[in-house]
Amino acid sequence: MFTSPFIMFALVSFLAGANACIRCPATVRVDGGTKKLHDNTTRDQFTYCNYDSVPLYLSSTVCIYHLDNGQLVPNQADFCPAAVAVKNHC
Repeated sequence: MFTSPFIMFALVSFLAGANACIRCPATVRVDGGTKKLHDNTTRDQFTYCNYDSVPLYLSSTVCIYHLDNGQLVPNQADFCPAAVAVKNHC
């Protein structure tokens, strides 16, 4: 059976990208205090870093990053770092 090198490259590239993840900052400075990372969730092409001790949908201290490049989604709070590290294999 003949398998095109292009198809194999595309498959390997997809699998490598599918394993990428964002490393949320361990803490953020908010209103003169420090908040620790509570949890993080990846949905679609974004990672949500939650710094409140409440479920993500109730949290007011969240930083949202693009999964592919680690850049902060526009219009986020001032306390969120502009970019974070992206790990290729999680």
